[in-house]
Amino acid sequence: MMKALKIACRYVHRYCGWIVGIVFFVMCLTGCMLMIQPEIERIAEPTRFRAPAHPGETPMAPGTLIETFERLESESFETPTTVRVRSLQTSSNPRKTWRALVSAQNANESWVYIAYVDPFNAKGVSYGASKTSGFFRAVRTWHTSLKIESKDRVGMKIVGYAGLVAALTLLTGLIRWFPSFLKNREALKNAFRPVLNRGAARAIFDLHNVGGFYAMLALFLLALSGAWKSLPWLQNGCDKLIGYEVAQNAPGAPHGVAGARDGAAARGGREGGRPDAGEGKGRPSGRPEGARQGRPEGGAPGKGDAAKESAGTATNYGAGIQARRAPSLNGMSPRAIMALNANVAYKSGEILEKPASLDAIFDSQRNLTPGVGGYEIVVPDPGTDRAVTITSFGSFAEFCKPDMFYWDQYSGEFLGKTTFADLPRAEKIRSLIVPFHKGRLFNSATRYLLFLAGLIGVVLPATGYILMVRRWLAKGKSRNKASEKEDDNAENASETVADVVS
Repeated sequence: MMKALKIACRYVHRYCGWIVGIVFFVMCLTGCMLMIQPEIERIAEPTRFRAPAHPGETPMAPGTLIETFERLESESFETPTTVRVRSLQTSSNPRKTWRALVSAQNANESWVYIAYVDPFNAKGVSYGASKTSGFFRAVRTWHTSLKIESKDRVGMKIVGYAGLVAALTLLTGLIRWFPSFLKNREALKNAFRPVLNRGAARAIFDLHNVGGFYAMLALFLLALSGAWKSLPWLQNGCDKLIGYEVAQNAPGAPHGVAGARDGAAARGGREGGRPDAGEGKGRPSGRPEGARQGRPEGGAPGKGDAAKESAGTATNYGAGIQARRAPSLNGMSPRAIMALNANVAYKSGEILEKPASLDAIFDSQRNLTPGVGGYEIVVPDPGTDRAVTITSFGSFAEFCKPDMFYWDQYSGEFLGKTTFADLPRAEKIRSLIVPFHKGRLFNSATRYLLFLAGLIGVVLPATGYILMVRRWLAKGKSRNKASEKEDDNAENASETVADVVS
């Protein structure tokens, strides 16, 4: 039985690997790049994420920093412009910059941009998309759809089905590997460590065999989670299997507000704040016809504000302003702004003329959740019943469904919270899939382990193809030898016959 299973797994592993090997190679290579995106960004732009040293000073309180930053930004525009911070991501590390989602509006237009702020003096040190954003946008497109643009999502379907076949290939490879080390002690040693000093053929085989064993579990889960992201029917099937109901995430649900963090300003969290959360591809200049669309309830710029930019150079917005703050050069996905207007679990009570001190609310938050890595503060518009929403970093669930705390923006009273522990079991399971696939569970060690697994995943199809080619060449030589032997036998037989006749 075991022998028959191994023979079946050998053919499934060989031919499935041959079919999806190239796609699997691209997925692992691009996935490795995305896993270490924060490190690459920090190397490319160290001043973007690292604040200048201020010996003996302490970072400003968030409320004070927001007021100072808004004043400094408004003064940098030649045209009278209203600047508002929509959300602010802080850090407990005094040498890290704080990340702000900013909206700006003048008499003609409104737009949004990202700013990285020095927490000691509230001055912006970097704006807009990073230098590497275009590169990682292309990498992400290759990873998710092989850069195949189609209305039918053909590229994503190819990636999804390739992920399922890759998972089957990895599973059959493990079955082939597992019984092999039971033969003797030497085989047991070779099953867990590659032998690289006995020729190229043995080294290639062991890199494929042993490396595949160590990375199998991580790559198997990555392949399945990637397929889940790409194939809607697989998502629906998994939802039915675990009893998850899509209606739980309908607008107005208590945990629906988590999108404000995911879309607005904190994707990437402690890794330095990745720009892909709110920064879209720069759109071509050109003034749209007619006036800009009005703002939706809540005051944040609407979809039209984020999707349309006007013509003009950076000098239209102030002599000292950096070009990345200009709307013609800093397009942003409207998802980030729409998320800030999403229904929240708790709302403020009596609407007063003057909001409570944001610094006082933040002090209460720190007393409630001490020792965390940082916070994200979503600042509501005055005159609305929206609560101040604060997300805390530093927990296992921060990239799944982070803990959100709500404060009355007028009285400063604590209204309530939504946490990962409060979610139904099915939603807990579902919310772990994407964070795991991106290496965002626990801490950076998870990313590094998945990065190493991805590197092995790059090696597996390469060594697999080499082994297959060597096998084909060996079969060709054996056929040639057999053919030569048959010819020799035939020639000898003919000579014998000739001798007999003569």
